[in-house]
Amino acid sequence: MHWQAARRATIALIVLLLSVTTSGCASGSPISATAVPVTTFVPASLVASDSEHLVLVGATGDATGTGVVARSTDGGTHWSYAPLNEPALDYVTASGRTVWATTVCANPTVTPCEDHVLASADDGATWRRVAGGLWLYHPTLDGAHVRALTPLDLSGPATLNLSVDGGATWMQTTAPCRRGAWGALAVEFIGAQAWAACVGDTSLGQEVKEILYSADGGSSWQVQASNAVGAGQPAPIGDVPLSGQLFGISVRPDGHGWLWTDRALWGTADGGRTWTPLAFVAPNGDRYVVAAALLDDRSGFALVRDSRASAVEVERTSDGGRSWHPVASWPLPQTTAPPTPSPNCPRETPLPLGPDAQQAALAAVEASIPTIYTNIDPRGHRITGAWPAASRPNDPLSRIPGSLCGQLVGERTYIVTLLFPAMLPSADLSQGQDFVADFSSGWRVWFVYH
Repeated sequence: MHWQAARRATIALIVLLLSVTTSGCASGSPISATAVPVTTFVPASLVASDSEHLVLVGATGDATGTGVVARSTDGGTHWSYAPLNEPALDYVTASGRTVWATTVCANPTVTPCEDHVLASADDGATWRRVAGGLWLYHPTLDGAHVRALTPLDLSGPATLNLSVDGGATWMQTTAPCRRGAWGALAVEFIGAQAWAACVGDTSLGQEVKEILYSADGGSSWQVQASNAVGAGQPAPIGDVPLSGQLFGISVRPDGHGWLWTDRALWGTADGGRTWTPLAFVAPNGDRYVVAAALLDDRSGFALVRDSRASAVEVERTSDGGRSWHPVASWPLPQTTAPPTPSPNCPRETPLPLGPDAQQAALAAVEASIPTIYTNIDPRGHRITGAWPAASRPNDPLSRIPGSLCGQLVGERTYIVTLLFPAMLPSADLSQGQDFVADFSSGWRVWFVYH
């Protein structure tokens, strides 16, 4: 099964038709709060309009329940919560008092679900649905201009969706990523200035990354930094980290910015050409930034997931990101299994992931390929990604183990993605996603998703 491929095909059609079918924020239906109590809240994304006003989005339960908006007007000390009649919320952005949020369906093959884009004109107090059935990634607001990515897909170039009327109608263009860094992961537009972060092959905790800059609102782009070599790029440009998988980027007009991966938070003072590690340096990916809000060259907030403390925290900096201080924390729920686990779940509970988990997971996948992929020619395959599911909670693939089998299985599963060039040009069928875990009998692939 490949529900992502089917959704992306549908999404592409929806985006092209939005100029006729999508209602803007002003005419969208209001979204009411639910009666579900917020007994557990797992934040997924953060935005700050200033040093006092913050908005978090996430979900109840194990982060795949009812969507929740949390608001603070005192820098994160106190919070008010509003559960919405929507799926889990996974990303939030703001411009002035206007706030946008996106939903994500954890696994529509298990629970029917449709993604939506939501908007608020009053700092997140009330919400309206901008579009239904639209799956956008990392939207960014600049007045009435809205730009958002279509999620990463190997089957074609990354796309950038643009609305100049607050989401009422949309246009679609190709994202500026070059060959070798094929997928746009984040964009930020501030007036005429814009930055784009592109990613390519991922393997063994490293990832091809490129930072692009535009001075004319996205009409033309130049590479600020790139670690892509080969594929037409003879040498690296600037200095951007190869280590870690990129989660997000934020750059201000004065050139100061942050880039966060599952290994560290990096800073730039020259518009994205050179990057220096600032904080959250965690080689094992057990404490990392999920989302960040850079207010100026000195102050900002970060949403940090700490697997050691089993918590998600909001932390604050006043020295440009070099030191951080927690201001709020939410415990991760401790559940061992869902009420009705999928028949695809392993028959025994996996063991905790150790320090050599990645090498063991990759070895297990390589050993299993001849027996798992018996109906294709696996020669020439390559591993394009490997990460613990718990380290990327906003990735739809990372949500599947937990939604199928419960949080404990999700936290102890490694995801390995493969590409089989022998099957091209059908890129969707050429992809494989193996869920791997350590059991008492050793490491093995317990589920294959493609």
